Amino acid sequence: MNLEKTVVSGVPLLVSRPAGGGPAPLVLLSHGFSRSKEDWLEHFGQLAAMGYVAVAMDNRFHGERPGPGFSALLPEGTPDLPRMLRSMLETADDMSLLIDHFCRDEAIDPDKIAVVGASTGGFISFAAFVNDPRITVAASIIASPLWGDIPDLDATARADLIDEFPALNESSRNESIPPRALLMQIGAEDAQCDGAQIERFCEELRELYGNQAERLRLIVHPGVGHEFTAEMWANAVAWLEKYR
Repeated sequence: MNLEKTVVSGVPLLVSRPAGGGPAPLVLLSHGFSRSKEDWLEHFGQLAAMGYVAVAMDNRFHGERPGPGFSALLPEGTPDLPRMLRSMLETADDMSLLIDHFCRDEAIDPDKIAVVGASTGGFISFAAFVNDPRITVAASIIASPLWGDIPDLDATARADLIDEFPALNESSRNESIPPRALLMQIGAEDAQCDGAQIERFCEELRELYGNQAERLRLIVHPGVGHEFTAEMWANAVAWLEKYR
């Protein structure tokens, strides 16, 4: 495995590449709130062994990104929800810029692009999946596809953001996903996700998959709260392997 640290379009990255030649699938990795791209270091070896070029990014307001750190999203300890949501959606847009960049590399297979994200990164990865049809596989972990799960966001602020970002538009979201492969995982005891609503979302979306319904899956982990577990990672890896 070759590991490099670089910056692309203003986004600090860690990039691991598998040994050997030939066009490789690409997977973009997005971390949780207050974390950084280094959270994914322990997983690079496994992804390289699977033949993936893995790219871990610093989300906006996090890690080595220029500008204020994540504390700017918590003025006086209270979340600035519109700013936080905007930063997540803009980070999803950053993913498309990274895809533009890496798909110019002959070592990347442009037809095999995946995203994996945990917690805040799960929201980001889902938004990128909705926005960018080049992404063929997504694994969203301890996050929701329903932006309404972000509590206490003012209705006016939410409406303004929906007008600006396609990923928040329900009809655009549902129509753009099938038949691409989407795995979602949540903890049954996770207070940050409304499991019942997510299950209803999956049932409604599954109807649009027709005879390819196996390409959409929700796993609810009993007894687990807002925690990214080893089992969740193993499921995500298996999903990438199945639908690469």
